[in-house]
Amino acid sequence: MDQAHRDEQRPERRRGRSLLARMEERTAILLLVPSFLILILIAFYPFGQVIYSSLTSARFASDEPTRFVGLQNYQKLLSITIRELPLKRDANGDVVLRDGVKQYESWVRVLPRPNNPGRGAMRSAILVPRAVITAVSARIWEWMLQPSRAGLFNTVFSYLGINDGSTNFFGDRHLQLPSMIVMDVWKTTPFMALLLLAGLATIPSELYEAAEVDGASKIRQFFSVTLPLLSPTLAVALIFRTLDSLRVFDIFQIVLGNQRFSMASYTQYLLIGQRELGMSSAASVVIFVLIFAFAILYIRTLGVDTE
Repeated sequence: MDQAHRDEQRPERRRGRSLLARMEERTAILLLVPSFLILILIAFYPFGQVIYSSLTSARFASDEPTRFVGLQNYQKLLSITIRELPLKRDANGDVVLRDGVKQYESWVRVLPRPNNPGRGAMRSAILVPRAVITAVSARIWEWMLQPSRAGLFNTVFSYLGINDGSTNFFGDRHLQLPSMIVMDVWKTTPFMALLLLAGLATIPSELYEAAEVDGASKIRQFFSVTLPLLSPTLAVALIFRTLDSLRVFDIFQIVLGNQRFSMASYTQYLLIGQRELGMSSAASVVIFVLIFAFAILYIRTLGVDTE
């Protein structure tokens, strides 16, 4: 009789649990509605406007009528031929980058810092590049890469016999892009290090102890334990790094002006310098598509579990 009574109560319990689950789902949806509305207003709607503008002939701050041109902006953007502009020089032969401003115009005094041994000090020191304002760090690198022995790198390289102390890092077209890459990597490396340290902290130490008991070497532990468990963090770090590299704007604008563009600075130049709102929108959409493609590639390659 007890078993039969329990069997009769089971459908009622199932119905009760199902009703409770539906009520929880309904409550969760109602709580998420304001967040979705805000997201639509501040993210999806502006992005939709950018996509629509990229398909028109709209011009910034102009009363010209806007026409729908389809994919003509993308065709024009992707067929642009990049030509090297001649360097402007003044009467003394100094390179002028923008609006009559001479290259390497600012001086920054770098004071020596005392040595801080220890793990905590090292972690604090690695955060310094991230804490420095980008404009300030660009000026610091501009000073260090001056084309004379007044610059740190030319002084060190001439002392080591690598060059004669007059390498023009920003004036030589072959050295411009490597110099900008070094500046950007120096600025963003601390954030990548923090992400990886956070990912390493989530790996249980028991796994390494078990691997040592099984006789696995440090290299085997890295490829069998560390790397697989660190894959989600690596994917996030790569996505952020790719996003930053495709959106880099300030260091190019501060150091090189219009002598050389990044993708982001060229997008700004199309909008402000040329008033081509449609072309600028198309360039922004291209940047978004590239970031999205790289994100999918990282997730698929690293085998990140999306569940």
